[in-house]
Amino acid sequence: MKDDKHKSVILYAEWKKPLQNLSLEQKGRILDALLDFPDGIIPTFDDPVLQIAWSFMEGGLQENARKWEATRKKRSDAGKKGNESRWHSSEVDSTCRKNRICDTCDDSIANIAVSGSVSVSAEEESKEETAADSRTDSDLAEIVQHYEKTLGTFPRSALDKLKKWKEVYSTELICKAFDEAAENNVRKWRYVDGVLKGWQADGVRTLGDVETRRDARKKAKEPAGEDWQKMEVLR
Repeated sequence: MKDDKHKSVILYAEWKKPLQNLSLEQKGRILDALLDFPDGIIPTFDDPVLQIAWSFMEGGLQENARKWEATRKKRSDAGKKGNESRWHSSEVDSTCRKNRICDTCDDSIANIAVSGSVSVSAEEESKEETAADSRTDSDLAEIVQHYEKTLGTFPRSALDKLKKWKEVYSTELICKAFDEAAENNVRKWRYVDGVLKGWQADGVRTLGDVETRRDARKKAKEPAGEDWQKMEVLR
């Protein structure tokens, strides 16, 4: 019996970014998952970095599998219709020769073709959604890698919160929160979450806003004018 399953995977250049900072062991686990994918095996990783990296890659794999299946089905249907067309055309031609009637051939043959239409807009919308999901997963992978480089192991339990913050802030700004936590020597997700909440409450939206907020808080802590001079005299 013919095996109609897709037995290959395509490697995409866009995967390089989320994978480049992985260890050799992590890359090996990703490779094992890629080799298992054609058999319908979907991996689950305890490592959040690998889970995010795989989520980014899986979108492209699933899209490619759908395209392959659609192409296979179209070719199969076209083959069946071609056989029916040839059989029917032969029958009509035989009837025409026998009865010497050719005026009906065009109408008969024209009715043989059966065309299937595909919604272009729906297909394009699906491609756009897949691309958007891929970009999001790629950004999450980059964020988690920066966290682990700056603060240590990323807690898997914080992944959902990170995804919500990604809807609010850019990758660059979230990574800046990690840097601020490192500067203050606090290497916990809870602290990072507090930093992001503080920025949100103060209307921070850009890196420039972060610096402006920091300068304002610094000035607010400094004694001003005469008070400062009195303190100097007392010393």
